[in-house]
Amino acid sequence: MSRGRTWKGGALYMALIICIVIGVILSVLILIAHFNQRQVLAFAGDQQLRWELESAFPIAQSAYFTDEENGRWQATDSGDSLRLRRCWWGAYRLVAASARNAHRQLDRCGLYGVFLPADTALYIEDAGRPASFAGTVGFRGKAYLPAGGFRTAYIEGAGAVIDPGIQAYVAQSRGALPQVSEQLLEGLRQLLQSPALPGDSLGSLEAAQISQPFTSPTLLLRSGNVDLASCRLSRNIKVAAEHNMVIDSSAHLDNVLLIATKVHFKKGFHGCVQVLAADSIVVEEGCRFDYPSSLTVLSDGEGGNGLKGVFVAQGCRVQGSLLALRDGRGPGKVTVSSGAGQFFGLVYSSDYAGLQGELYGSLLCTKLLLQTPSAVYENHLFNCRIDASRYAGSLFVPGIFGPAPARQCVKRL
Repeated sequence: MSRGRTWKGGALYMALIICIVIGVILSVLILIAHFNQRQVLAFAGDQQLRWELESAFPIAQSAYFTDEENGRWQATDSGDSLRLRRCWWGAYRLVAASARNAHRQLDRCGLYGVFLPADTALYIEDAGRPASFAGTVGFRGKAYLPAGGFRTAYIEGAGAVIDPGIQAYVAQSRGALPQVSEQLLEGLRQLLQSPALPGDSLGSLEAAQISQPFTSPTLLLRSGNVDLASCRLSRNIKVAAEHNMVIDSSAHLDNVLLIATKVHFKKGFHGCVQVLAADSIVVEEGCRFDYPSSLTVLSDGEGGNGLKGVFVAQGCRVQGSLLALRDGRGPGKVTVSSGAGQFFGLVYSSDYAGLQGELYGSLLCTKLLLQTPSAVYENHLFNCRIDASRYAGSLFVPGIFGPAPARQCVKRL
């Protein structure tokens, strides 16, 4: 009977093989643990950056945020860095935040405002004279009118067709018109006096297409008079004119800021813009301003007794705000005047306002002033329906009242 062949040192070989297999398995486990730890640390770092980025927006809108901190990198308790930038982008607040660590940077930017008030459709300062309504007039929301309420009138041969339930919404106005925040007025003054802010970069108006991200320095395009036609400008761009600015319907503007003495939109323009003028904003027929646009005039009241303000022709659609603000004690008055159209948001005038068509929002003014082809009517409302409640939960407007900051994100940029 023969015996099986044996290998010398077989046990040693077997032990060596087992050690190698165990070593490989342990190495794999160590590598898995190492990469898993790196992934966990990277996720924790990213999550920390996201938390810091979320906390940046309340910080930037608080009263404790100073000009010295604006636009500067600052170290956080976690060892990361945070930069906040806050400025006025037209009548809205622009807040941009960046958070970074050794491996990654996160950026976020947005326009901020406040909820559209759901309880106020119309507010007219009490001057002791009732308002007069003609044509088709209706409200959904409180209509604060002068003592005496309202009466019917004839305008252009048309009598009054009053909503049967209108009386339920009528209330007496409680004194003076709500005043605009001094913080907003100061910000708009600075933009009109000096559009160039620290950190802005200069560009040329000759370029036909420019897109500037909000994480980069604001691009300023400046000239004495500006004529925008056949161009495409988007995002973090300010266009400033020392005198007049004309925007043709061939211009494509997206979230840009326009600053001038007078701004004129040609017939058929369509875009999303923030506009600030010292004298007037004129909008021709058939223009469309996408949400959230703001057309703002800030007048010093000087220059005679003529009316300055926002003048919108018929057939227009504006989503955002129409603001005519008087900042000064001069004799000049301001107005928001519009033909029949569709308006979504806030309409405010320090003096006069005349609106026709449909307004899904609120109208506040000292007095109504209606201009027709044949006459001018004071304290008259003609062919206007105001619904303050329909989009109150989803529409945001500039926070122009009181010292409270605008905390609602209108749009991510």
